[in-house]
Amino acid sequence: DQHRPRRTITVMLIHEADEQPAAVLEVEINPQPLSIDRTFRFHSAEHEFFKQRLKVPLPMDLLAAGTPDAKAQHAGRTGKDLVVHCSEPTAVVGAAASVEGGPKDEIYVKYKCGGAPDDAELFVLLYRDKYMAELIGTWQLFIHALRRTDMAAVVGQTTQSSVVVRGQETSRRVAAFSSHPDELQVAPDAFLLVSNALTELMLSFRPLVPGRLDVLIHVVDTDTHELVHALMVATDARTPTISKSFEVFLRPGSTCHKKISYTNPYPTPRSFNLRSTHPWLLSFRPERLDLLGHGSKHVGLTFDAGQNHATSTPSFLEVLVFINDEEDKNEECFRIRVDFQ
Repeated sequence: DQHRPRRTITVMLIHEADEQPAAVLEVEINPQPLSIDRTFRFHSAEHEFFKQRLKVPLPMDLLAAGTPDAKAQHAGRTGKDLVVHCSEPTAVVGAAASVEGGPKDEIYVKYKCGGAPDDAELFVLLYRDKYMAELIGTWQLFIHALRRTDMAAVVGQTTQSSVVVRGQETSRRVAAFSSHPDELQVAPDAFLLVSNALTELMLSFRPLVPGRLDVLIHVVDTDTHELVHALMVATDARTPTISKSFEVFLRPGSTCHKKISYTNPYPTPRSFNLRSTHPWLLSFRPERLDLLGHGSKHVGLTFDAGQNHATSTPSFLEVLVFINDEEDKNEECFRIRVDFQ
């Protein structure tokens, strides 16, 4: 521990035969600051186990040398004799192989987080031998424990929830930021955080793809740019029910126009909004339908595979079209397979 004072310890060598001291060594320890090679910052829900696997980077200087000795040293550094030690005794760390039977080329970390907003600082030491004689790297890990809230929604449909943020000793003008603003928005995004008071934030989650995702919400002081509050939103997006499927053939760099008809299934007038998972590719004319009871209307679909997308476009894409009501709840979902010829 580099923060402990200078000290002296005694090491005794004992004869195995008579268990008598053969030699006594006094070792003077003078802690020095660690030289950090890599720094990582992670966020985890409070009171949960944080688990992470980290790849051990290849020593490029040895690879560049290209000599047999350098290659042997490189094999030793990332080989099966890679040993890992952590400064935190409550953390579980070790070296493992990413491929069965291969060399140990990554480390794993497991740590039980405390309550928010606790921060844990771990120093992970990497050695190339089991005696821990040759240090090849020192990594610094910060694990931030955050308060967690859960949200679930259907892809293309908005679900709302609220969280409460408590003000600190002084009032601040703050702004709220989302790590995935295209899927989760915060309102209000700028407000006055009154000291020792509660402020309610509205979260709107509209997923674009199915699956689980941890979204970070940061509340930042707009004057000092200091982080005031952090929150983790664990989201779960489910696949919508597909009512109709279509297929469109499109040449890269070209434009294609199609038309579909939609009928209001209700006896009363309703309004519907149209969205898609690929707005850069598909646009609607119009984007909003105002229909009488059981009324119908045609919607124009424009597929634009412009030259700016031609180089990165795959052989096909599956585009989901969402027809939502005024509360952004999904009424119908169409799937369109776009084949690029």
